[in-house]
Amino acid sequence: MTLNFQLLGARWSILNEEAVRNALRGLLGDYFNAKVDKWEIFDEKGIVYSVPSLVEADVLITDSEHILVEIKSHVRKSDITELLRMSELYKAKTGVMPKLVIVSTTI
Repeated sequence: MTLNFQLLGARWSILNEEAVRNALRGLLGDYFNAKVDKWEIFDEKGIVYSVPSLVEADVLITDSEHILVEIKSHVRKSDITELLRMSELYKAKTGVMPKLVIVSTTI
């Protein structure tokens, strides 16, 4: 029975993250004329995870700013480090130092 509750909790977290992501895209895109995209890139130097890997983040782009947005159901200390490393990779790949935001339903 415990396994079923854990699976339900995992599914609820995933659904919450997607709901928050969709709400942000709609709100920011419609009301602030911002472009919201998923940024995916292969990190061949292992900047983010210490090994070459695919890195994904949501990015909000306005006329003057780039903002990396991580949406998490729960925030851990390691999520902060991961986002900081993502910003280093983003700057290396785009030449723009992004601002950073973490959105969470539970902290």
